[in-house]
Amino acid sequence: MRAFKSLLCVACVLVVGCAGTTQGQQESQKINSQVSNFGKAAESTELEIRTAIVTLTSMIESEGGDLNAPYKKFAASVNKSDKQITDLKTRIAKMDAAAATYFQTYEGDLEKIASEDMRESRRKRLEAARANYQALSQHANGIVTASEPLIATLKDVSTALGLELNPGSVQALKANADKLGKMADDWYKRIAEIKADAQKWQAETAPTVAEGAGVDKEAGKDGGEAAKK
Repeated sequence: MRAFKSLLCVACVLVVGCAGTTQGQQESQKINSQVSNFGKAAESTELEIRTAIVTLTSMIESEGGDLNAPYKKFAASVNKSDKQITDLKTRIAKMDAAAATYFQTYEGDLEKIASEDMRESRRKRLEAARANYQALSQHANGIVTASEPLIATLKDVSTALGLELNPGSVQALKANADKLGKMADDWYKRIAEIKADAQKWQAETAPTVAEGAGVDKEAGKDGGEAAKK
């Protein structure tokens, strides 16, 4: 009897899928996990860049004093931000791959619906979801592209201060700091866009399944994981 029950459990897993979900639900959970974690990683990167710029601004506005501590904080934030941008690139690739599998599974399952009206209704939902994801992916790539000159300038400032750290050398970078502020403001707007995209995606497509079902454990790492390496 025990052997029969074990065999029955295995059969249930093969037919129904992980944690009682279908393949479509599992793929939906995976893409939603990737989208959610990309949003968290982008938010973490934004926080680190804000820290770097605020620290630099405070150094410029300070009247003398010890510059070593704030410089170390600034340099650390710049280095971490650079690593986090690299992490975002990797996350976009994973997110796009999960989306491709999700849409492919969805399209395949559509053909199993006998009712033409129901099938077309679901197809419209599929196309709406695809359009939403394309906008999200485009904005995600835009974040990475826009970050390149921002990170490059931050690294240049860090290098310059590493060569000469004194009130005069800090004040000489005021124009660069002002430029950084404007670049960062534009970048922050892009972060706000991706947050809105992620919220829209989650609101319209997030599945209701058992917690952890079909979740890619690698995608579940927080935004600062790569920066620890």
